[in-house]
Amino acid sequence: MKWSKTMKDIESIYHPILEFRRGKNCALLRPGILRTREIVADSFQFLLCQGRLPALETGHGTFRLLPETVLPLPTGLEHRWTEEAETDRLLIVLFDPDFVTQLLRILHKEDFMFSVKPLICDYEVKQLLAYETREALLGGQGKDVVFEALEQLLLIHFVRQYENRGRKIDLDRKEIKRDNILKAIELMRTSINRELTLKELAEAANVSPYHFIRIFKLETGMTPFDYLMNIKLNLSLEMVEHTDLPVAEVCYACGFVNISHFSKVFKSKFGFSPKDLRNRFKKERFVSIGMSN
Repeated sequence: MKWSKTMKDIESIYHPILEFRRGKNCALLRPGILRTREIVADSFQFLLCQGRLPALETGHGTFRLLPETVLPLPTGLEHRWTEEAETDRLLIVLFDPDFVTQLLRILHKEDFMFSVKPLICDYEVKQLLAYETREALLGGQGKDVVFEALEQLLLIHFVRQYENRGRKIDLDRKEIKRDNILKAIELMRTSINRELTLKELAEAANVSPYHFIRIFKLETGMTPFDYLMNIKLNLSLEMVEHTDLPVAEVCYACGFVNISHFSKVFKSKFGFSPKDLRNRFKKERFVSIGMSN
């Protein structure tokens, strides 16, 4: 797909753009500002909300996107933000419509339609995006092949996730609403620098601790502990990339109490240590400054 027209349209609404990576069939975009202009994109989009955002008006209703949710927007759907806001908490995944059609045909799902409703952004999506980030930073020979495979995996996962969105969880004849799980996730995000108990999280979701673990894993694909660890590590990655804080301060700010443990789990998730990543950015910054002089 030629991204030039798509990017020209998007830049007029989301400028400045903080991050942009594109492949053959898919692109990742992190805008710096949301504007109230009407948007009619010529690509298939998934909006991944990573913090508080204004409401989004669409032809299918108005949605208040909560942290850790994802909303699909089919090609040609008119939508607009209800208010302007500066943010770095939105990641937009754009797919070539022809690629979407082709993959659905391969999956024998030609009549499949994505419902324009938010879902919890689950573990598999986060892992695929983390792998894509690692390839963008450190990938070498064969990187384009890896990106193309990740594009297919990401779209297939979205299809499966939305295909199963009608599933209900019967618990003592009560359906646990996703909003309750999102309240627990919001508590995780706002209490990242202190110890959280299972009891606190369960109370936020208005269920017992035992049922909370079960429901949480069904909705997100992860245990509460693993999900919280994922939030901490993603935040620490952003801080290492975009701030000059010492690695030790990043460690403590993200709720870790031991630098050695922090470096170990960071490397296990992203493939490199915080120190290695920081040194890489320093080197690239030095080269960039040298070339501009």
